[in-house]
Amino acid sequence: MKIRDIAGHLSVSPATVSLALKGDARVNTLTRERVTAYCREVGYTPSFSARNLSARRSFTLHLVCAHDEHDSPNRFLTDFLAGATEVASAHQYRVTLSFLRDGDFQALEPHLRDGSADAFMLLNPAEAGAYGLFEAAGAPLLVVGRYDSPWGERVDSDNVAVGRDIAAHLRAQGYHRPALLGPLELTFTADRFAGLNAGATGAGLFDCRDMAGAMAACDRALEDGHDSVVVTDDALLPGVLRALKRAGLTAPEIGVVGMGNDLSPYLDPEVTSIDFDARRLGQVAATQQLRSIHVLPAPGPPLLTVVPHRLIPRRSTQRSPS
Repeated sequence: MKIRDIAGHLSVSPATVSLALKGDARVNTLTRERVTAYCREVGYTPSFSARNLSARRSFTLHLVCAHDEHDSPNRFLTDFLAGATEVASAHQYRVTLSFLRDGDFQALEPHLRDGSADAFMLLNPAEAGAYGLFEAAGAPLLVVGRYDSPWGERVDSDNVAVGRDIAAHLRAQGYHRPALLGPLELTFTADRFAGLNAGATGAGLFDCRDMAGAMAACDRALEDGHDSVVVTDDALLPGVLRALKRAGLTAPEIGVVGMGNDLSPYLDPEVTSIDFDARRLGQVAATQQLRSIHVLPAPGPPLLTVVPHRLIPRRSTQRSPS
């Protein structure tokens, strides 16, 4: 079946069908719904290659994830992709993904040259030099996280508020000297520590990137007299809990807080964590990028969109105030 067959069945023009399948606002809502419903009914899927040639577009949003030897895909990334894909596919776009090792942003140059993506999303970059590549190519860019460049837009959590909320929760439970464990080169670690330090006396900051590093960092935090341990990613929690066990301690004797709400509900004890609503972050990111390339109307979207987070208290911090 071709677009002209669908147009004939629905008594509209082929151009109307094509625009409706792209979610173009020039086609009224009722007609778009009729077209998409009929296409679902007959199992019609537009050909990416055919549309690329006719529209000079790739119909692709590309997500770039900074990646090093210690990282692995996690629930945040999976949920973010699900949210972005949900929005993109509703407008006949797809989302592709690449990992960059050791901050090798030069590897992006082929994507920028060959038009394989119409817009890019960059997840938590630590290397500010990446932005020049996108600016030079004139490629629409959205950064997920904090960055110090005027180029592109941004979607993020309020990571300073994340730290403040954790500090307030720990203080209410009788903990007064938290330690934050995470990769120091990433901006969200600095922002979360700023919030934690503002709400707690003598907060500590320890560098780590994997479970082995979390064990060593937790050992140092305990030696320094910290009464609670906060990690920037749930993936570090097994290392923290193992370090506590090795020291003859448990949670909530030492308070433990995760971030990402990935492993937290499944550990013993269940761990207090921050839910960043990664799916919503992905939806917002894809929506902003579709606006930037005029697939969706752009009512002057802000350069920064903040998606709310949520603290979920669990047994690992259930200690009465002293």
